[in-house]
Amino acid sequence: MMRKWLSIFGFIIFFHTVTTAQQYNPDKASFSVSDNAADLLFPAWSENGNLLFYQMNKNGNWDIYVYNLLTDSTFAVAATKADEQHPAWWTEHNAVAFDKTVDGIPGIFCYRFDKKAVYPLFNRTIKCKQPSFDPKGRLVAFSGFDRETERWQVFTYDFIYDNLNRLTRQYNIACFPVFSPKGNKLLYQTKHGVNDTTGALHLINWYGQPAKDYDIKPLLKTVFTTDDWRIVYSTVKEENKTCLKSMRKDGTSVFDLSGCDENICCPAFSPDGKKLAVSIMHNGHYRIFVFDVTDE
Repeated sequence: MMRKWLSIFGFIIFFHTVTTAQQYNPDKASFSVSDNAADLLFPAWSENGNLLFYQMNKNGNWDIYVYNLLTDSTFAVAATKADEQHPAWWTEHNAVAFDKTVDGIPGIFCYRFDKKAVYPLFNRTIKCKQPSFDPKGRLVAFSGFDRETERWQVFTYDFIYDNLNRLTRQYNIACFPVFSPKGNKLLYQTKHGVNDTTGALHLINWYGQPAKDYDIKPLLKTVFTTDDWRIVYSTVKEENKTCLKSMRKDGTSVFDLSGCDENICCPAFSPDGKKLAVSIMHNGHYRIFVFDVTDE
């Protein structure tokens, strides 16, 4: 039987049972992406795992860049005077989506590689941000401002049927929905203030039925493991340091994946589950480290 282990930060972790951990060492990353004058956050993979997207503030505002693993090259996907953030690959559409904020109003756009141009993701008049796609690229989930409740809620848009659906009715701000690898569940978080960097974690099914409210407030945002078995997230520990953790979808079997010596956030698994990208504070700026997830 193949056993999947997660080797990151010097830790060897079996996803279904806890094993002994070695000393955390960022030098054990397979590679990293950085800029000495900027922060790199919210990594996201293309479906073939050859492209790694992220947002970077090198030009004084947030722009979307991509690192090509095959050519060891980097280029800007969206770099304007507006803030472009939260990239997400649009499966089976050869495009990357992101939100773009102009005059304080966010909307979701996509860069199509076949056209080499940026387009609105869908034709709806709604403030929206933080896209996440189901495995087939048919549905996109996002945080959208609902005029009925006057709150940010979780929505989905169906590209086939041109349907916009509100999934939540939260009193607090609903943000960062993330589809499960099977597409039948969504994680999302709620926070009190617009500047909060942590949020209570919730699980719903794809049509909005509540499944679980977790008793934790991770950093924004969380992610499923590619086998749909566990959830990986960052949580604040002592002296404002953060720790990468893992738990089962039912909230049990919680263990640390890293020490608490660095600020770490934004985990993202490659589609084949063989790599994990995270943003880690290093020499005053966040850079992206990529670690191997090995089968033994």
